[in-house]
Amino acid sequence: MAIYDRLVGFGDRPMPEGHTHYDHDRLVPELAESFEVAPDGKSVLFTLREGATFHSGNPLTAEDVKWSLDRAIALPGFPRNQMAAGSLIEPSQIEVVDARRVRVHWVRPDKLLLPNLAVAIPCIYDSKLLRERATVADPWAVEFARADAAGGGAFKLVAWRPGQETILERFANWKSGTPTNVQRIIIREVPSAGTRRALIERGDADVLLDLPPKDFAELAESPACHGAAHADGAHVALPRHEHHHGAVLRPSGAAGRRLGCAVRRDLPRRPVRPRPPALG
Repeated sequence: MAIYDRLVGFGDRPMPEGHTHYDHDRLVPELAESFEVAPDGKSVLFTLREGATFHSGNPLTAEDVKWSLDRAIALPGFPRNQMAAGSLIEPSQIEVVDARRVRVHWVRPDKLLLPNLAVAIPCIYDSKLLRERATVADPWAVEFARADAAGGGAFKLVAWRPGQETILERFANWKSGTPTNVQRIIIREVPSAGTRRALIERGDADVLLDLPPKDFAELAESPACHGAAHADGAHVALPRHEHHHGAVLRPSGAAGRRLGCAVRRDLPRRPVRPRPPALG
């Protein structure tokens, strides 16, 4: 949901249908304004964007990157396994060069090391904030991070009501890309597909994902919709209304684990695309 940034992300590639999708063969800077592989091929140097901050107002530093990647390596289960998929297995591989530069060392040649930094797990946390919430029993502040946010991405968390809705607002000091026109996003849990469809037909929602194929096909021809698209198996409908006052729609329960959202106000007229799945 763009609450967090990573050092790098995947680029875009045009699709035959006219929209864009992640290009897993091309990496682009996010929090790192540049990255350079050493001549010997055994490390990569990341230079962070000047003036970048977290939602808390804390400045982004190389220490935040070091702490965040150390955290991902240390946490058991999926985070640790995901980092190992790119041969990041030891905190000693992450070196703080100075306040704005971090060097990541290879323990072995691995073509997945850089792409693996573009997936969800190695996002960069506000380490000052999480350290303040850490305990002896929970040194990485996992419990706090489950219910709150400590990021610096394009949107900041305003409210999270489990099973009901998540509210995000645009982060004005975001440095990792071109700012969006979207000021506010509301993601709502709506179990019934029929209710989700009715909300978007009335203009009470702007984007709808995870719709049954029959409903999607009918909405694609409906004058109530600005257009319709299909993104990686998730059905997307965009309403034609000029003034949007709707919320994000997402099914709850088992269906809610699939991609689903709708965006409130000032939605750019471009296809919605999911983040790529984690490698490995």
